[in-house]
Amino acid sequence: MEGSIFREDLLTGKRSILVLRPDAIGDCVLCSAFFRELRRSVSQDVRITLAVQEKVFSVVEACPYVDKVVLYEPLRSRAESLKERYDIALAPRWDIDYYGTYEMMAKSEIPVRVGYSCKVNQTKARMNSDADRFLTHPILYRDLRHEVEYNLEFLRFIGGDVVSDDLEVWIPDDAYKWAESFVGSREIFALIVGGTAPFKRWPVGFYEKVAMYFMDRYDWTSVILGGDNVSGDWTSFFSKKTNAVNGVGRFSLKQAAALLSRCKFAVGNDTGMTHISAALGVKTIELTPYPETGGDPFHPHHLLYGLFGPIFYQLFAF
Repeated sequence: MEGSIFREDLLTGKRSILVLRPDAIGDCVLCSAFFRELRRSVSQDVRITLAVQEKVFSVVEACPYVDKVVLYEPLRSRAESLKERYDIALAPRWDIDYYGTYEMMAKSEIPVRVGYSCKVNQTKARMNSDADRFLTHPILYRDLRHEVEYNLEFLRFIGGDVVSDDLEVWIPDDAYKWAESFVGSREIFALIVGGTAPFKRWPVGFYEKVAMYFMDRYDWTSVILGGDNVSGDWTSFFSKKTNAVNGVGRFSLKQAAALLSRCKFAVGNDTGMTHISAALGVKTIELTPYPETGGDPFHPHHLLYGLFGPIFYQLFAF
């Protein structure tokens, strides 16, 4: 089928659904509404399996809307054995497929394979030029929308119903209890200083100014969060301040999410943890080099701001 905008009931009669989401943490957070609305659109006895990267697993393992979460790469390596296990495969990512998802779907011989066409934008047409031949139902949808809306439009195209676009983060009780004990009576805010690409990281000096202002004026505690790739060297900052928590590389993703749920606000780079903060309903400012894209946090209490602009006014505007 040539890529087209269609609305067709592809869910009725399906007993086992495979959802492929092998991209980043933020992408999976922005897909949380899709998981919920997909479950709402099918009967409870339909089995839904979600395939993700290993680094994303802990974000979705407690998702109540899927029956099983599996790792994508092992699934991809044995794709030929999947045709008897799934009735339909769904790849709701709109943008470029960097993960070999479409080829994996074709190898699996799952009878119905749905994804966004390679023709949705020029870059995808160049990078994934032969993707449509791997799909039984390529969706051609070129409107510029938020990533959450692309996910939900995908569901509408295949006959699903969308009641809500609210995002969710599934944090287990033990992580909440840990965060409650860790925070105690302190008032905390978060600075999310990680980010895989250096050009997406706000300079450490700017973050320090934000931290110092609220720590000194309000006696709040700052929690610095990030993984291996963070903005600058924080050694001198932590040596000077006692009401600062160094969470860089120290907390699991579930613990970091639970801490974020206790925060007064968060300021962060364009990274997965910032999307988690916004999805939790925390007042969030995302600092991004491209503030008008479809991958920004999707919540009424978030703001996007350029990497080098003043943000104090924006913080007080909350």
